[in-house]
Formats: sequence, structure tokens, C-alpha cells
Amino acid sequence: MNEVWASIMPYIIIIILLVISIIILITIIITNKRIEKSNSALDEDIFRKEVNLINDKIIELNEHYNFISEQLDAKQKELLFLYQMISLKEEELGVDETDIKKEFSEEVMEKKVSEFNERVVTLHKEGYEVEEIAKKLGRGKGEVALAVKIYC
Repeated sequence: MNEVWASIMPYIIIIILLVISIIILITIIITNKRIEKSNSALDEDIFRKEVNLINDKIIELNEHYNFISEQLDAKQKELLFLYQMISLKEEELGVDETDIKKEFSEEVMEKKVSEFNERVVTLHKEGYEVEEIAKKLGRGKGEVALAVKIYC
């Protein structure tokens, strides 16, 4: 009988090792599924937190938009009121809008002319001839020559 046991013993050991291996594999599979479920729950929780954070930011931006919109409306009304007040004052004073525009454009032209004259004088002092100054400033020779005669 010892011989029978001796011949069967390696097979029994192999079967026992196979059963133990199968039990270990089943344990590993079950553990992995539990880990996946907990990871899935964690991922879902993180996702929900991110969605809530994004929703909060959207609400915050919407509130800021409403605030800015209200401020712009108030400023627009204020500007309209001021414009109406200016119009009333112009009517009281008998000021014509075209006169104001004309005076403004004359002031701008005077400023441009004085800048031109200053540049002509500067370039003339640096030794440039009338023709060279005219080319540099993109103006006529006669205009530059007149400025030189008057201001230099």
C-alpha cells in the first residue's frame, strides 16, 4: 500500500497545489473587483465635485455679468442725462454744434501747423535745405520755404 501511496502522492500534491492556486486567483479577482468599485466610486465622487465646482464658477460669472450689466445700464442712463443737460445748456446759450466743431477743428489745425513749423525750424537748424525738409515732411517746397522765412 505504501507503493500505491507513493505513486499517488505526487498527483495529490499537484491537485492540492492547483486548488490552492485557484483559491488564490479567485481571491485576487475578488479583491481587484472591490478595488475597481472603490476607484469607480472615488472617480465618480471626484467627478461630482468637479461638476459642482464648475457650476459654482458659472453661477459666479453669471452674477458678475449681471453686476457689470447693471453698472453699464446706469452709466448709459447717466451719459444720456448729461447729454440732455448739455443740449439744454446749448439751447439756452444759443450755441450751435457746428460752431463748436468748427472751433475745435481750427484748434486742431493750429496745433498741427505749429507742430509743422517747429519741425521745419528744427530741421533747418540741423542744416537741412528747404527741398530736403519738404521731402522729409511730405510738404511742398513753397510751404517749407515760407515757414523758414517766417520762423528762422
